[in-house]
Formats: sequence, structure tokens, C-alpha cells
Amino acid sequence: MRTLTLGCTYCGGPDSTQGPPWVLEQLTEGMMSGDLDRVMRTTWEVNVSESLAGDADAYARFLAIAQRRAVAVPVIMAQLQACFAHDTSDRLHELTMPTLVIHGTDDLMLPVENGRQIARLIAGSRLEIFDGVGHLFFWERPERSAELLRSHAAVPA
Repeated sequence: MRTLTLGCTYCGGPDSTQGPPWVLEQLTEGMMSGDLDRVMRTTWEVNVSESLAGDADAYARFLAIAQRRAVAVPVIMAQLQACFAHDTSDRLHELTMPTLVIHGTDDLMLPVENGRQIARLIAGSRLEIFDGVGHLFFWERPERSAELLRSHAAVPA
């Protein structure tokens, strides 16, 4: 692997930070409700910033894309369980390729402290923080996200 980009992610370990309990509870309740509209609305609301969550046009675009690429609820629940069960914090120092870490300050799922921790644990990594942006940073700042990915992919190894 020549370069690595990590976004809105979590490495586990004693210094990692989980979101407030109500976020996971709200997401789980939505997922388990069996009500697809509730599942989609809850998923949207806990993954974007508060300012974008109320944008009806943005939600409609999200919904259209999410419905074309539907992921089964058990798969999403398994992903959540796996995320919070793993710990790679003691191995991140082994990464030697140019690494870009991207995180939003308003990420309720995986608070921004996780991005900072990961960047600290990977020597020479670059940390990009998107102010006022939630977990889906690439949805809220698509142009800036694409620009960062393109420029980082062009970095010499």
C-alpha cells in the first residue's frame, strides 16, 4: 500500500472515545424498529451535523442513494459491534506509508478525539479536521474530501 487515508474511524484501546450512549441507543432503536423510514431518518440524523440533519433536500439525496445501495440491518449492527470490539492502537505505530486522517468535529458516532489519537499514533501522519461536520464528512464536504484524497494519493511514498 503506497498511501493510506483513514476517515471518521476508531482504533480502540484505552485512549479511544466512544460517542454518547444516547447516540448508539437511538441508532439501535431505529434499526430494531422494523420501520424503514425510522431507520433511514435515524441513520441520517446521527451521522451528519445538526445543521445538515434538518436539510430536507440533503436528506432526500441521501435517502435516494442509500435506497439504491441498501445494506441489511444485521450487517450494520455487526459493523457497530466489530468497531467497538477491536483494538489496533498498539499496532498503528507500525504504519510507515504517508497517512491522512480526516475527522469532523461534530461526529457523534466516533468523536473527533479518535481522529486526533490515530494521528498521534501514526508517525508523520497528517490530520485534517472539518469544523462543524459530522461522521459523514465526505457527504457534508464532498469537494474538500475529494481534493484531500486526490492530493494525498499523489504524495510520493
